[in-house]
Amino acid sequence: MLNATFMKEALATSDKKVTFVMLSQKQSKDTIEFTINALLSQMKKIVLVAFSKQPSDSFKQLIEQNKSISLIDCSGTMGDSTRALSISNPSDLTSLQVALDRIDNEIQGTKTIIFDSVNMMAIYNNKEDFGRFIHLLSNKMRLKENSVIFFTTKEATNPIATEVMQELADKTYDYSNLLIDAISVYE
Repeated sequence: MLNATFMKEALATSDKKVTFVMLSQKQSKDTIEFTINALLSQMKKIVLVAFSKQPSDSFKQLIEQNKSISLIDCSGTMGDSTRALSISNPSDLTSLQVALDRIDNEIQGTKTIIFDSVNMMAIYNNKEDFGRFIHLLSNKMRLKENSVIFFTTKEATNPIATEVMQELADKTYDYSNLLIDAISVYE
């Protein structure tokens, strides 16, 4: 299990902002899990937008047990449930926006929206649609005083998508070069 305490700075400055976090492939799953648990410990309401199959599978039990988490599954693997909406086509950004609006209306108060995989979103969508979606979503979430955290795997992300994210985010953190051995906790 990865000790992702390096995320403390990003979390401390993410309130009511759009934050872009670049990770290495080895850091990704554990860092997202650390982030969710840290936000839950602060009594935050969370919406996880999962493009990759692995996080949506691994967080299914956590979502079922915790009413502060909702899921939008863009991989189409989980199906709809009480706090989970499924989008069958990850390139359908309109359906994603409708799902975000629906959850935003159902959950009162401010929320933190976590995107687990900007790289997957960028793969499924062309540059213009991707950029327009990120721009509109970021502005809308700022107006509603919600926080947004976009995660990406740096080595798998298109440089154009990274450029768009860095331009539209309030703050960018690049943790992808941290030495994994230095931050790992062995069980």
